[in-house]
Amino acid sequence: KQLRDFCYIDDIVDAIMKAAILPEARGRVINVASGTPVSIRNTIEKVINLIGNGKPCFGGHPYRVGESMQLYADISLARQLLGWEPCMTMEEGLKKTIEYYKEQMENE
Repeated sequence: KQLRDFCYIDDIVDAIMKAAILPEARGRVINVASGTPVSIRNTIEKVINLIGNGKPCFGGHPYRVGESMQLYADISLARQLLGWEPCMTMEEGLKKTIEYYKEQMENE
């Protein structure tokens, strides 16, 4: 089961802006993510549900050699040092992203 950690761009920008003005953050590696692992399969199913159509083909491609099955971040330093928390839920972020792309397609 593949797990990943997705974070909405507005939350990432917020963390970067906080880090940019905080002297204690200079030179530090600070993970910025949701801090919550989600399965790729579940994410695809949510997108299809929100779009209202599509059929996923799970297992259509083999995993790549050496592929990380679980890839998610520890955001405790961002919380501690920046006082930062992601605000956008996965569901809200997917809805906004889908809406954005729908608008882009309509304007083409």
